[in-house]
Amino acid sequence: MSERTLIRNATVVDGTGGEPFVSDIVICGDRIEYIGQASGGSNACYKLVIDAAGMVACPGFIDAHGHSDGEILANKYCESKVMQGITTEVCGNCGFSPAPIAGESGAVQLMAPPRKDSAQAHWRRLGEFLAALENNGLSMNVVTFVGHNTIRSVVMGEDDRAPSEDELLRMKTLLSEALEDGAIGLSSGLIYSPGCFSQPDELIELCRVVRHYNGLYATHMRNESYELIEAVHEAIDVARQTAVPVQISHHKAVGKDNWGKVELTLQMIERANQQGLDITCDQYPYTATATSLKMVLPRWVHSGGVEQLLQRLRDKSTLQRIRKELENALRSDDEWAQIIVSEVAHEHLKQFEGLNMTEVAEALNKEPFDALVYVLVEDKAQTTMVRFSLSEEDVICVMRYHRTMFGTDASARKLKWGKEETPSGKPHPRAFGTFPRILGRYVRERQILTLTEAIRKMTSLPASKFGLSGRGELKRNSYADIVIFDPQSVIDASTYEEPYKAPIGIRHVFVNGIAVVLDGQLTGALPGRVIRRCS
Repeated sequence: MSERTLIRNATVVDGTGGEPFVSDIVICGDRIEYIGQASGGSNACYKLVIDAAGMVACPGFIDAHGHSDGEILANKYCESKVMQGITTEVCGNCGFSPAPIAGESGAVQLMAPPRKDSAQAHWRRLGEFLAALENNGLSMNVVTFVGHNTIRSVVMGEDDRAPSEDELLRMKTLLSEALEDGAIGLSSGLIYSPGCFSQPDELIELCRVVRHYNGLYATHMRNESYELIEAVHEAIDVARQTAVPVQISHHKAVGKDNWGKVELTLQMIERANQQGLDITCDQYPYTATATSLKMVLPRWVHSGGVEQLLQRLRDKSTLQRIRKELENALRSDDEWAQIIVSEVAHEHLKQFEGLNMTEVAEALNKEPFDALVYVLVEDKAQTTMVRFSLSEEDVICVMRYHRTMFGTDASARKLKWGKEETPSGKPHPRAFGTFPRILGRYVRERQILTLTEAIRKMTSLPASKFGLSGRGELKRNSYADIVIFDPQSVIDASTYEEPYKAPIGIRHVFVNGIAVVLDGQLTGALPGRVIRRCS
């Protein structure tokens, strides 16, 4: 007989946007057995009884845009995710996924450079990777896209050119294999190599394959700054040409000159939906971005991959061209100061973690551009950055849009380490605090969203978009992915200076009926599942 859990006296916010109500919740096995007034039987009937009086119980949060991917093999407890109430993560974003891989094995290709504890691939197909996740165990559920950059690099490397007919056919074949293995769709990262070298017609051809499988297309668009309007138009056109549902990743306007453009882009998205398309977006509630430091460089520098990029940085004549272009783009010390070194791969550069590029330049007695080149070359272009370039008003504007959901745009991080382990760099605090920050800062303190609307955006909206059947709502027979939190205290604690901090107020988290967080502490349970397309 399945074990049963009783949650008493909770304020239930069921994920649909409906009004809260006080109720008991009974969990049996991995499902919700009952919501209502529990019968007066003895507590001995239950393995666990939680008094949730004064607390909110809601569906587990769905991270609509995560990057844990292969990192889950090295951190199966996913502490930074489950401690903020995330019970399901959508992986494989920004054009990168851990598979397919050329040959029998290789390094896991992720958007950010691998950390020391990153997994090495022993798979080729996406299905083999997903099986590895299941065999290793995981604390949260995972659903994944397959990455356009990953597929393109397998077929044609990092070349700046269009694919031949044979290469496009090979890309379609790899995409079909991944979709058959359980990927929910295709993701693109059109600022990253090699996806940045693709043309819209290539994406449209691939998305026609996605449509055949009833999948989705998620896009880190080609531009999020001066050409933001054009990039949104491209994303909408893919939807129009293929009838594929589209997810615009981490929607924002980068750079002060572009602040306010999201009002127009959201109008474009809404108009497209009114015309019968299916376009949604996600965001993280912070005014700093985070990605690889090499992304500061012009697009053409990335052609051919990292080794050729480093060669260009070592060549004096090429470096002069890069300098001229970059100094036109970053015209003031203030713009350099907005770029902060987040993580480095090589020990002798650790002193720069947490410093902005102006401070790094001062420490090296160099100009900011020369300091940038020094760090990239010494770190073999593996450095990551945090960059303050967004407006709080834009964040709020996107947050209020009814088709916006939320994502950390981050991988799972450890919160506890063994004797020989140390925290890695200063990652963006979104990895630790995205969902509690919304509930604390933007619901309770600033009243930008109502509690019910915020939770709808965290639960039923992404569940519906990504086809997560039986999740995203608290109702009888749905999967028992449940978060119980204190609405009066919930808030993020992670900061840019001290990111490795668990949030406040997340009391209990259940994944498939098993507690992964109990009384604010990790339990070590691994009840997470891989959710495959149509599974």
